[in-house]
Amino acid sequence: MQGSSFCNINCNYCYVPERQDKKTISFEHLARLGQLIGSDDHDVCIVWHMGEPLTLGIPFFQKALTLIGNNEKVSHRIVTNGTLLSNRWFNFLVKNQIRLTISSDGPEAIHDKSRVRYNKKGTFSVVHQNLRKALSLKLCDTVLCTVSGHSLNNAFDIYHYFKKLRPPLIGINIEENYSLNSNYDLNRKAVKKFWEDLIQVWIKDEDPLFIRDIYKILFIGLRNSNAEPDELSFGENFSISKSGLVYSSLPVIASSELEKKNTFLVGELNKIDSFSQVPIPLGVQYASESSAACSNKCNYFRYCGGAFIMEKLCEHNRFEVTQTEACYNKVISLKDCIEERMCLSN
Repeated sequence: MQGSSFCNINCNYCYVPERQDKKTISFEHLARLGQLIGSDDHDVCIVWHMGEPLTLGIPFFQKALTLIGNNEKVSHRIVTNGTLLSNRWFNFLVKNQIRLTISSDGPEAIHDKSRVRYNKKGTFSVVHQNLRKALSLKLCDTVLCTVSGHSLNNAFDIYHYFKKLRPPLIGINIEENYSLNSNYDLNRKAVKKFWEDLIQVWIKDEDPLFIRDIYKILFIGLRNSNAEPDELSFGENFSISKSGLVYSSLPVIASSELEKKNTFLVGELNKIDSFSQVPIPLGVQYASESSAACSNKCNYFRYCGGAFIMEKLCEHNRFEVTQTEACYNKVISLKDCIEERMCLSN
């Protein structure tokens, strides 16, 4: 759910356009969403992101929760940069049982090179303080750490920083080569070295952190199963833009300026009668065909399931691609490192 694309900070690697546009999704659209959810039998989690949701303010969320619902059937999660959290926000979030995912890139020297305000000043001090409080209140159960070119040599420092904080789950996001990210400067050798260092310190830890990316590879390998990427599971995930447009599953596509993003458009929120009866967009068909091509050509297919559709479009502007930089950075190099250290085979 994109309440607004506006963001109060200006991260170097951010891919979301219109980050200074304060337009918000209308309450009319939220009321319609509440009606659609109320007529559906499934439990729903609304994830607020694609901008900085906390800029919308507490009064906005109070009304939004009333319109959409916030109960045993409907839960909410906010993905935030952590800079605007305050005692008022903490009290509101605790009262309404809203979970947080907080972005933090690790120690101050690393974090403040990328996660900066528009005046170029770093955000570490306030984010660190708010992250600690959110963890102590058990509001934050996930931390997202983006690794950029300047931090690829700092796996040990990043690990030890989060080890002191002990978040329940950490997701490592290797910086993406998206169209709006002009600062992309990663190379494969450095990415592989980062994973090698991170796995080394993780293996040596008697009580290791739960790192999403490592456990995902291990889980798939040990179960001998295939990954099931969200972008190929039509009907289970939808993304809603600030304009009330509904896209199939991919929030990064819904908030992008890609020329092919409308192939994933489901329709206008106010014109949808039921999420279970919407037509399948052509983009989902193209993505499935692309995944099938990956399954025939790539030995690492079962570790990603033919995902990275956004990356294929950003890097090559077409679906008919079977490997991207993201494939290597997020799956191939990580899986190879795990196999080398832990004897995990294809």
